[in-house]
Amino acid sequence: MEQHKLWRNLYRSHRYLEHKDNTYIYQRIGDILNIFMILNEKGQLAAHKLDDKGAYLIQKFTDAHEELVLRKGWPPTEEMKKHLHFPEASYPMQPLGWNNELKENSKNNNYLFKFGSRSYLQDMLDFGKMRISPASMYDDPSLNSAIRDEELKLTVEYYPSDVMISYYDPRRKESVGVHPVSNLIKTVEASTNYYVYCVSTDYKARFFKDFSADSCLIIKDADRFVKTLAKAFYEKISKEWNGYAGLVKYIDPLFPVEDIDIFFSKDFKYLYQSEFRFVWFPPKAEKNLDSVFVNLGNINDYCELNFPK
Repeated sequence: MEQHKLWRNLYRSHRYLEHKDNTYIYQRIGDILNIFMILNEKGQLAAHKLDDKGAYLIQKFTDAHEELVLRKGWPPTEEMKKHLHFPEASYPMQPLGWNNELKENSKNNNYLFKFGSRSYLQDMLDFGKMRISPASMYDDPSLNSAIRDEELKLTVEYYPSDVMISYYDPRRKESVGVHPVSNLIKTVEASTNYYVYCVSTDYKARFFKDFSADSCLIIKDADRFVKTLAKAFYEKISKEWNGYAGLVKYIDPLFPVEDIDIFFSKDFKYLYQSEFRFVWFPPKAEKNLDSVFVNLGNINDYCELNFPK
């Protein structure tokens, strides 16, 4: 049997989208395609390679497509097309910022990349001046969709057949389990506001557009940068704060894991960003935090600034 038919049969046995409205499914398809579609060297839209990640995305798309087919909601309506978004094609021009050498270095070396405004990153390179913002700042309507996120909470849902709710039945004098009639919604919230600084382990030309950036700081020694930033933060704030650094884990909100680390977890719609982050927690819970500036010192010997051409 063809792979897509196997996936469709599997989905029909576990219709995890059946309780979601069409708008949600349209948005989900848009998010999946935004990850799956990439820019090639010619500036054309192309499909993600068919590795494990590519197959994962195709299956997610097939599930959403099958749900719409079951609802007789395919082919796409004009409403659905409003939710589709892709990397911006530049053909016949090469994408702004395309750099084969940096793409390869991001795969094979201990590199990190910070995309942003030239004035900000130039100060960081020349004077070691770096701003660190509280997580709450990113829930801002003025930010674009690639940057804006509710960093302090993550909402996930459980399909009814995957959940059992127990209650005590006084007539039977025992606990009885029942499945809910619709998805069970759970929101995981951070116990405190915290500081966060985000970079990427991947170099992609599309990030210049996604992050409204006109430059990219190339960090050629990730381990050294982690230690330098940790030292700078504690000198500025306090060693009483707990700091951590690591890769972000991307979670499908309809397939949540058991233990969600809210500080290092994001919705899988951001999967294409390959984020590595630094977080610092206060010694006691804080609601309001202001951005702070730290001094990294001289980072010129292992960092450089790249401008898109």
